Parts: sequence; structure tokens; C-alpha cells
Amino acid sequence: MRKRSLCTVTACAVLLGVTTAGPAAAAGSAASVEHTSGAGLTAHITAPPSGTAHVAVPVPVTAHTAAASAPAAAHTATRASAQTAASAPVTVSAFGGMAVDGPLDRVFVGDSTAGSVTAADYSGDSLATVSGIAGVSDLAVSTDGTTLYAAEPTTHDVVVLNASTLAVEATYPVATTKGPTHLAFTSGKLWFTYGDQWSGNLGSVDPAVNTSGGAGAVTLGQMPAGVGAGLWNPALTSTQPSAPGVLALAETGLSTDSMAVLDVSSGTPQLTAWYQGDYSLNSGINDISLVPGASQVLVNGTLLDGYANGKFSKVGSYPNNASVGTASPDGYVAQSSGATVYVFKAGSQTPLHTYPSNASALAWAPDDSRVFALAGQNTATGTAYGLQVLTDPTKVLPTLTASAPASGSVGKAYTVSGKLSSQLPIPAGTQLSVTRVDLAHPAGYLTAFKPVTAADGSWHFTDTSSIGGPVTYRIGYAGDSEQSAVSASATINIARSATTVSISANSSGYSYGGWAHVTAHLGRTWNGRTVEIDALPVGMPQTLVARGTVDRYGNLSAWYKVTRNTRFSAWFAGDYFYGTAWAGRWVNGYAEIADVLDNAYGSNSYAGYRFQLFHQAKPPVMGIAVGPNKADQCITLTGQWYYSGGWHILTPQGCFTLGSNGVVWIQLNLTGFPLGSHFRIAPEYGGDGINAATWGNWLYFSITS
Repeated sequence: MRKRSLCTVTACAVLLGVTTAGPAAAAGSAASVEHTSGAGLTAHITAPPSGTAHVAVPVPVTAHTAAASAPAAAHTATRASAQTAASAPVTVSAFGGMAVDGPLDRVFVGDSTAGSVTAADYSGDSLATVSGIAGVSDLAVSTDGTTLYAAEPTTHDVVVLNASTLAVEATYPVATTKGPTHLAFTSGKLWFTYGDQWSGNLGSVDPAVNTSGGAGAVTLGQMPAGVGAGLWNPALTSTQPSAPGVLALAETGLSTDSMAVLDVSSGTPQLTAWYQGDYSLNSGINDISLVPGASQVLVNGTLLDGYANGKFSKVGSYPNNASVGTASPDGYVAQSSGATVYVFKAGSQTPLHTYPSNASALAWAPDDSRVFALAGQNTATGTAYGLQVLTDPTKVLPTLTASAPASGSVGKAYTVSGKLSSQLPIPAGTQLSVTRVDLAHPAGYLTAFKPVTAADGSWHFTDTSSIGGPVTYRIGYAGDSEQSAVSASATINIARSATTVSISANSSGYSYGGWAHVTAHLGRTWNGRTVEIDALPVGMPQTLVARGTVDRYGNLSAWYKVTRNTRFSAWFAGDYFYGTAWAGRWVNGYAEIADVLDNAYGSNSYAGYRFQLFHQAKPPVMGIAVGPNKADQCITLTGQWYYSGGWHILTPQGCFTLGSNGVVWIQLNLTGFPLGSHFRIAPEYGGDGINAATWGNWLYFSITS
């Protein structure tokens, strides 16, 4: 017999409307049907008054929620007390200055977005943080290392902190609408720059006048005569401990070249040199640093400009076209270019040392023992700056290489070799250390091998292995007073026999939230019988299900709750004589469907089935919920008509789109069928790659007059 649809073509539609009509209910009441499946999905499909469909379905939904940004805190005159931080790397959202305290062996880093200053030790681990310094833009340390100064341009203050505790000791208001911005300390005073776009100026704080932050300590308008029309915007500042009383200033920006050197030793700035020219010396200043022991400034870590007789002139440069750089108290130069920090001896064109770092700010320790770099900011991803500590910057970094054969066999000799080279001579007979790491010694052990270098720096030794698997050799050069320690490694893979591992499950598919019993089986091995079982649900990270020793039959079993299509895998990491092995298999994780019919006025039994009864004037309304939430995806309906002692298929209907909560209401119109006909209907979800296709329950009903 030809299949028939659930309603005639002339009767509105085959199946009318998705959420366009709801189940009827008496005013002030609601019909509610609860369906609970074996897998645990509970769907509450509630019919509201006035016939408007309404659905509330608490189904499992995988959700991704981004952390909301915290509202900006209002500035108050009260600043937060310093909080001791657990030892951790220092990160900041936006650069707010960096200063090094030699007497205390500390480095301070400002975060202008957070309005905070963090103190770190010389290893780069945070010690304490003080907050409430709104928009902090720069930091400076007093000559004796006891006091830290912070520029607070948002509130136009200079904040004075105890360098040991980060306790706020005083606040100096600055009468300006822009700044203070950049800081430098020399000759007993803190110097700061401030001012708008066209009138950058210079001010100072004399803590000897009033250490409590009161009036009289701050002096503005100290840019000396001869500095043209002033500097555009607040200028960059630089001082050197070896040149007290000397202050360098520089305009900053893409089209800036103006700079000055002042003598502030008397407390009243005097002009030493001034440049505002044709961009022949500089074209865009990002950084300026006084060069100790010479009447020079280092611009952007690259250009060397000398000053004499009131003028500047070009005297040299360093390679790499860097963007930032600074000179150490002993004249070494650190610069950042691209993803590398270079360190040069004064006047040299060959770097002593290089470090992988995309630093945007650099600062020397006063004893030249290390360079502090603030690096890593990515404006596209918002990655924070991180404090890096670059050690041994004034030592030559040698190059050490090591190589070994790619593969070998148990008991067969092989040779490990390499070369040590440097800018400085490497004496023949220089001894190296060798640490060996293998499956029997995963932490490594220092071997008796002590290879020595030949005249050309080459070295080698011969070894054998009594077990299989990877064998790694770590070669070390201890360095000396002029050269840094350096290391290299090489790995040989000693052949092992093959073994097998398999993975099985107690079913090929599971209802939503069903438990899979998974078994890994391991074949022949030597001294390793540990297997790992992992699960990889579609669209989610792989997770460890179980790790353990297999039983005497080679099996390890575990249970796993399946909510998505999932790949189970078994992994054997290998042992002394048998190699690694892996196996995987996929199982289906079915979606779950809850379905109900509403508007029934009763029920009866017929042909061994229980049917809900509906009046022709109030046809059934079918509610369908799919879990996990499958909003905007399709549901298909399959119906059957019972006659002549059996069920006969009607034309399948779809697509019916699930709502935002994973639910759809469908009104069933069955005009054209004889009254008293008996039907059953079931929804089907077709799957989406995350969950496999599945069917809902058969719902049985009959239409009466």
C-alpha cells in the first residue's frame, strides 16, 4: 500500500509549524510532562496558558564562557598596602616602567593597566606588589637604593615608596594636566618630565625639602634656556651612576629627533648640549641612554651621538637596527632587535652574547651581572609582558655542538662527537662533562667520560648500551671568568623489539551519558607492563582514563562516561627491550531524545498497545527535546498507521528546527484519516559529528470525534 502522510496536502501543511502553536491549557494552569531516560536526560516540556508554546529543558550543554573584564576601579587617595607574593614569574599587562635597585638586589616593574608595581629578586621571581598607583608610567630608584619613585600621570602625582617594603611613604602632587611621565634620579633629586603636546617641560622633587610630600619640594618649569620651543610631549630621561648630575632628555615618537644633555648637579639645570635638526642624527626616538665614560648618548640601542661645545654629532653605531637599548655602568650595550637581545662590548661590532627575547624594555643590574628584559607582549592576542633575567651578559657565549648516530644496537659501540668554539681561544685539552639519560636512568647520571677538546675545539668519546630505547648525552662546558657555561645534547635510538597493544569496548555505541567498559590488551614485553588508556571526545582535549599494570592475561580495564563520539586509545611507553605501541578505536556517543504528546483527554488499549486519545478538534502537539542542546539542528518524524493487523509506514516528515534551548513543539494535523485510527510516531535526530544519530520513543495515539 502507498505510504500516506500525517495530514493531507490541503490541510495547512504536512506537519504544521515549529513552535507556532502550543498545547492548550486552562487559564491559570499548565500541563507538564516529565520524561526521564536511562541515560539521565530530563526534559520538562511545559504548556502555558493561552496556547502559546513554552519550553524549559534542563539538558546538558557544553558551554564556553569567557571571563568578563572587571570594571575599572575608581581612583582614591588611599593606596593599597603592599601584598607579599608567592614566588612566581612577573607579568604585566602594559609597561609602566622598570628600575633596578643594586643595594637591594631587586628589580621593580610597573603595570600601567593594573596600576601596580611589583618587586622581584635577581632571579625574576616576584616578592611583593603594591596597587593603587593609577596609570603608573615610569619608575626610578634613589642612589642609595632605599627609595622607589613612581610616576602617576592619571592623578598627576609622584608616589614615594619604601624600596624594601613597597609601603607608600609620601605623595607629591604635580600641578600639570599631563604627567609626570618619565623619571630619573641623580644628585639627590628626582627629575621628571611633563607637559602637553607642544610644551614638554622638566620638573624635580627635592626630598630633602619636605619628605612628607607637602608643598615646597616640587619645582616646575626647569627646562633651561636654549632648548628651542621645548620638547614635544614629556621627554624620555636617562642618567648614569658614574656620571652624577648629568641628565639626558629626548623627544619620543615616529618623527622626533630633538634631544638634550643637561647639567643638574647644582640643582638648577644648565644646558650642556641641544639638538633639533634635520633628522640627520635620529629619525624617531624610542629610547635614550647616557654612555658612561664618554660624552655620548645611545639612541634606540643603535646610534651613538657625541656631544661637545653645546652640539651633537654622529660618532658611531652598533649593528642590527635595534628599537631599544641601554648602556651599562661599565659601558656594555644591550639592545633588542626582532626576537633577539644582543650584548656588545663598548665600540665592538660583534656581540659577546645573544639571547632569544623580543624585549621591548631593557635594564642593567648596576654590577653588570645581568640584564632584565620585559618581553613577550602580543597586541593581537593580548599576551602579557614577562620579566626575563639574562645572565652573564658581559661574558662571551661559546658555541657547543653534539651529535650521535640516529640509531644503534644493544652492545654495539658508537661514537658521540662535537665541537666547542668561541670568540676567545679554547685551550686544547679543555675538559667537558657528560651526563647520560636512558630508560634505566630517567633522571640522568654523570658518567666517567671526560672528553677533552683538540686544538680545533673538536671532541669525541665512544660508548655502548646494554638496553634499548633512546639514550641522550648532555655535554657541558663549565665556562670561565670570560666565557659563559654552555651545554648541548645528542640522542641515539637503540633498537628494540616490537610488541602489540589493542583496545576494545563493550559496545560500538552508547546512549548519552552511558558507561563504556574499555579494555586494553598488551602483548609480550620485558620489564614494562604498564599501559595507559585515553579518551578523545570529538571537539575536546584527550583525557587520561586509566594508567596501570596489566593483569596476568595482559589486560587493563576501566569505565568511561560517554557523552560524545569518542576515540579510545591504548598506549605502551616501551621498556628496555620492547618498543612503544599504540592502538585506537572509535565508539558512538548518541544524542538523547525526550518526546511527549500533549492535549490527550484519555487512553485505551488496542491490539496490545496503549494509545493516548485526542479529540479531532484538539489534535496532539508533540514536544521534542534533544540533549546535549542541538539548537538550530533538524528533527525528522516517522509515523506509522495501524490497520489490517499491522503497522504501515507513513511518509517521513522534516526538517523541524530545534529552538535555542534544544526543544521544538510540533502540531500534528491528521485530517483525512478515519476517526478512531491508531498511530504511532517517533522523532529521529540525524547526528552532527559530535553525537551520533538516534531515535526517540514511539508515542501511540488515536483521534476520536
